[in-house]
Amino acid sequence: MISASPSDTGLFYFPDCRFEEECLITEGEEELNHLLRVMRKQAGDQIFVTDGKGQLIFGEIVSIAKKILTLKIIQKSQKMNPYGRFTVFLPILKNPDRFEFALEKSVELGFTDFLAVRYHHSIKPKVNLERLQLKAVSAMKQSLRTFLPSVGYVDSLESGLQRGMVPLWFDQNAEKGLIKDFLDTGGNYSLVVGPEGGFSAQELDQLRNWECFRTSDGRLRAETAVITAASLLAYKIEFQ
Repeated sequence: MISASPSDTGLFYFPDCRFEEECLITEGEEELNHLLRVMRKQAGDQIFVTDGKGQLIFGEIVSIAKKILTLKIIQKSQKMNPYGRFTVFLPILKNPDRFEFALEKSVELGFTDFLAVRYHHSIKPKVNLERLQLKAVSAMKQSLRTFLPSVGYVDSLESGLQRGMVPLWFDQNAEKGLIKDFLDTGGNYSLVVGPEGGFSAQELDQLRNWECFRTSDGRLRAETAVITAASLLAYKIEFQ
């Protein structure tokens, strides 16, 4: 029986793992530096490792040498990703901190696929995808998730919709809340929330044939609307 949990020891992300007998061998300069110099881990300590593909390994550090970690496996499990068929459309916001906050909280909730979307009313047209990916990985480890998030970019809502997912779009003026039966039909979905300034008339026309759901009776900031919609959907996925 394992007495520790990832919340006790921390979760470390190593995408390239190989197994030899009862050991895991992996490398990754940045993560090993964090493990050694920040977390002060050493031989004999027990840690949790994920490969970002749902695999969770609990083991004891055998050695850290030449930027290679050797871990004696105590337990290994493979998790499923119930969020794998959902993509969150993140409206690009003028304030990058609020944009990153929405991304981080959505990762913490369990979502793994994201598209930064430039809407007609988006004030800041460009994003730093490399920085966003690092933020997403950090949020994955912080929230003890085992699936690596991915962050992409599209230059319009139309481009995002052309990827073939069924849009679940949210608006304060919608008449109904999210219905779980709507999700039980299978398929892939996108979670769509409007930007600062709201959807344009053209974007509303692109969405008009799809189901619209209410997030709140009040008016929410764009990043709050994303987190609220993601929370509503996460609750439906996990508990109903």
